[in-house]
Order: sequence, then structure tokens, then C-alpha cells
Amino acid sequence: MREKMRREANGEETKIQARQEWSIVTIQGILENVFYIGTLRQGKYTRKRINGPEIKKDERDHTVLENHHEAIIDRQTFAMAQEQRKKRIRSNDRGIRKYDNVYSGFLYCGSPMFSMRRSDRKPAYVCGTYHKRGRNGMRMGKII
Repeated sequence: MREKMRREANGEETKIQARQEWSIVTIQGILENVFYIGTLRQGKYTRKRINGPEIKKDERDHTVLENHHEAIIDRQTFAMAQEQRKKRIRSNDRGIRKYDNVYSGFLYCGSPMFSMRRSDRKPAYVCGTYHKRGRNGMRMGKII
């Protein structure tokens, strides 16, 4: 957004599309990033081939440099934020399943289908895109 605003202020045309508000994923990334407390973490990914896909490495194999640079926030504030995040995280796992999900992982309609677990209805499956986006995820009868 800042880059778009800078270019527009200079009178340049830009095709950059950006929202003014930050997404939840962006904020989560900031809250989890140890870079802000002065820690540099390198070697998180590797590749088998030059143009191959990135493969995430185990955390024990990362190169971690504590106090590498000046911290933006202190460690105590960072630790408090992590504790708050742990308290707020909710798990959707309800323990033992009431209803057997025999076709789980086999049904697709352009995206994986989810089972409906309601005691007042017969077992059913719903499109994953419809489950996430509702009717906005459907165009001309096709999943987008």
C-alpha cells in the first residue's frame, strides 16, 4: 500500500493493487517473527535442484544468531504476545468423532469436500469452496 501511495503521489501510474487494512495472516506473521527481537534465523529452506520447490528444514537445522541486530521490541513484550496468542488459539478438534467420515480425502469437486456432522441431518458433504466462501465462491455453476 505504501509503494502504491508513493507512486501515486509522484504522479506515476501503477497497477499495484493493495488494501489499506492488513490481513490476519500478515499480522500473525509479524507476531510470530523473532526478527523483531533481534534474532536472525537463516537456512529455513533448502532445494534439491536450483529451480526446484523449497523444502522446509527442521527447526534444529536452522542457523540462529541471537542479538544479531537492534531489536524493535523487547523480549518480555514478545513473550507476553506469544502467551496471549496461545490463550486465544482455539482448537476445532472435539475429540472422538460422533459420525464416521468414510469418504474423507476421496471426494473432490474442484476442491476437497467436507463432511457435515450434524445430528439433526443425514450425513452429507459440502464443497470446500462453498464451505469457505459461500455462494461468492461459485461462478456459473463451477467452483473457482
